[in-house]
Amino acid sequence: MRARRAILMAVALLLGAAALFSQTPQTPRSAPQDAPEGRPEAVLDLTTAEGLALVKGEWRYADTRIVETELPGPGADNQPTGPVAMTYDYTPHAGGAAFDDSRWEVVAPAVLSARRGHGRLSFDWYRIAVTIPESVGGVPTLGKDVVLETTLDDAAEVWVDGELTRYLGQRGGSMVAGWNAPNRLVIGRRVKPGQKIQLAIFGVNGPLSSPPTNFIYVRTARLELHPGAPGPIAITPAEVNVAIVRNDPALDAIVGPNPKIWKLAEGFDFTEGPIWLPDEKALLFSDPNRNTIYRYTPNPEAPRLEVFRTPSGYVGADIAEFGQPGSNGLTLDQQGRLTIDQHGNRRVIRLERDGTETVLADRYRGKRLNSPNDLVYRSDGTLYFTDPPFGLPKFFDDPRKELAFSGVYAVSPGGKPRLLTSELTGPNGIAFSPDERFLYVGDWDENKKIVMRYPVRPDGGIGRSEVFFDMTSAPGEDAIDGIKVDVKGNLYVSGPGGLWVLSAEGKHLGTIVAPRHPHNLAWGDDGRTLYLCAQSGLYKMRLNVAGSPSSLARVVRKDPRLDALIPPVAAVERVADGFQWAEGPVWDRAQGALLFSDVPSNAIERWKRGEGTSVFLEHSGYTGTAPFTGREPGSNGLAFDPEGRLVFCQHGDRRVVRRERDGSITVLADRYEGKRLNSPNDLTVRSNGDIYFTDPPFGLPQAFDDPGKELPYQGVYRIGRDGKLTLLTKEVRAPNGIGFSPDGRTLYVANSDLKHPVWYAFPVLADGTLREGRVFHDGSAWVGDGPGVPDSLKVDVHGNVWAAAPRGVYVFAPDGALLGWIDTGVATGNLAFGEDGSTLFVAAEHAIGRVRTTTRGQGF
Repeated sequence: MRARRAILMAVALLLGAAALFSQTPQTPRSAPQDAPEGRPEAVLDLTTAEGLALVKGEWRYADTRIVETELPGPGADNQPTGPVAMTYDYTPHAGGAAFDDSRWEVVAPAVLSARRGHGRLSFDWYRIAVTIPESVGGVPTLGKDVVLETTLDDAAEVWVDGELTRYLGQRGGSMVAGWNAPNRLVIGRRVKPGQKIQLAIFGVNGPLSSPPTNFIYVRTARLELHPGAPGPIAITPAEVNVAIVRNDPALDAIVGPNPKIWKLAEGFDFTEGPIWLPDEKALLFSDPNRNTIYRYTPNPEAPRLEVFRTPSGYVGADIAEFGQPGSNGLTLDQQGRLTIDQHGNRRVIRLERDGTETVLADRYRGKRLNSPNDLVYRSDGTLYFTDPPFGLPKFFDDPRKELAFSGVYAVSPGGKPRLLTSELTGPNGIAFSPDERFLYVGDWDENKKIVMRYPVRPDGGIGRSEVFFDMTSAPGEDAIDGIKVDVKGNLYVSGPGGLWVLSAEGKHLGTIVAPRHPHNLAWGDDGRTLYLCAQSGLYKMRLNVAGSPSSLARVVRKDPRLDALIPPVAAVERVADGFQWAEGPVWDRAQGALLFSDVPSNAIERWKRGEGTSVFLEHSGYTGTAPFTGREPGSNGLAFDPEGRLVFCQHGDRRVVRRERDGSITVLADRYEGKRLNSPNDLTVRSNGDIYFTDPPFGLPQAFDDPGKELPYQGVYRIGRDGKLTLLTKEVRAPNGIGFSPDGRTLYVANSDLKHPVWYAFPVLADGTLREGRVFHDGSAWVGDGPGVPDSLKVDVHGNVWAAAPRGVYVFAPDGALLGWIDTGVATGNLAFGEDGSTLFVAAEHAIGRVRTTTRGQGF
């Protein structure tokens, strides 16, 4: 009975492959990775002794067994997060390139057609490692694309160097092609003689829904030589296999229960040094072997791969002696200019807007650098880079090497390289902690695979080092390569066997094992996607956290007056992430912390430098017992009154409240003329203690059309010191952000209405009421170009208005002129000045960023 159940469950396990074919369109989908169908230049038969001898190959075979296993069932998120249930798997999992098949049966080519498996529902493995010969049938192999065509009775899946790729609608290739159909896939692009390729073929007896009495055998297996592609190509994003080694439950918050890695491009010699371009929504990365920088644009319909710069690192006459003459690490400075480590030229350069190059570092004390490898900027514009000799033809023994050590350097804006440390053999990956208190450096030393941590001094120097993590005993040939950090302070380190995830405390949370070893990585897309430069391919993986330090935004300068408010070297640092919709920030000077709302989560969060984020107040906007049916139950705008008590708008409870010092809540306003308010949104406290707030319906489940809406308008109100609620104006259709000019004579109100996206200025009368407003700034010409609407605002001590709006924070002069904006690229809801008053905190969708300004917010 158990065996019968095993067979039935295995059928269910494999029906996912059959379901794929039910979605396949009548016309096969064409993709760049599809094997060419034209006449090959040469063919090598792997079912003959002559063919095997030419590729130095040997077929090996093993049956598979169906085994019981456990897996969480589907949870509310439709992912495997529910109760654990018994299911079935098979063994061995022999697709990996490093799988040990030395004890398997050796199969002579003449008997590949012998029937194997056990009939009915059965599976098996065939494995062979091939070495590309100099030629096939007189045709040189150098530069050719190699296609494997294999036909199994009844079906097969094919792994190439440990990788199984698949994309929606795929027919054949690595996946099952169908009953007795040939699988054809490219196993090598522009190959070189001597190149080794490991193939693993998983045989399937079928059809699955009616297991036959026949058996599995190899009908055909051959290699075809086709003209090589002119260069690497972008492919239809294809999911590939990934294994997650989970050492600590904390990894679950980073890597979800059903992780995916997608292959994006292939055919490179060696990929390295990626950096995301937020303006272009594209990735730059190096192929140092090919002396080229590529640009990848992840268009879902037609992803593009193009040469961005070549030569990227060297043009010398002796270039043929270099294995990696090109660029390696890439990054952007605070002005968005590309900074490049050049191996062959042995220097760090910056690419200017006009295309010219500025050399930032090429010598130390008169001696040429080795070959700058990886680099990172601090938020003050100081550049840090590593300088091992790996770009030199003979590495440590190269006669061109002038320095007796491998260094880590810092270069201040306009300055010369300053040696920070020479204690590492091969300093490689480099990254800052989110608060920039620590600098991490990985050492590529096969005898000492360590990540070092250095405290960073205010002057940019570093303190005494400590070993943050030691991987020396871990198996695997690779040492430490690229390093990146997320907003929580976790490290992602290219180390032996995969991508290691280390907590900020130095604990090994787990390892991401991809088919190709990632040597470097970069955060991209919305900040939660890791792009992986993995040898011959480019990949990406979506995580549950965002990267840091990451440029949350760029500064767009429209008027020179902005330079007096935001310095040219300013960078927007992401300090917190992972919220559903961050809103209403306010600086708590008593605690030295930022408070802000996560509206959908119905909570007020607290962020403090060095401590991170914690929940300050639960049920911050809705305190009812019945389920809230809308999207925004929580608090929104926050402010402090003159006595230091927190005042905030509650969407779900439709009121403005004050939190007393004992933690109790006092309702300040919930009705006007007996009717419930809509959903108070933003507020500001005048110097005399009066509270002004806006009341759009955005917190109601159906907004303007909600049946629970009692007031026929959206108002701007004042709560006087005597507690009296006064309607000031109802002429703004969707009142949102609100703030006073420094002299208190003007009240600014944002209209969150895409049909009329304007900011109003209302003169304030002596009694605190308002005269008819005027349009302060009309955003009709540009609102709508990105996600979001005119939202909250703040005013600095000079009367400049800082307004959250589509794609970022816009800065208006007191006369209403647009000076420029901080482009976050996402809907941006609110902002606040904090810390010493010159730091602007920005609530941008699910993240909080901060940027240093040269002005101050009111009240500081």
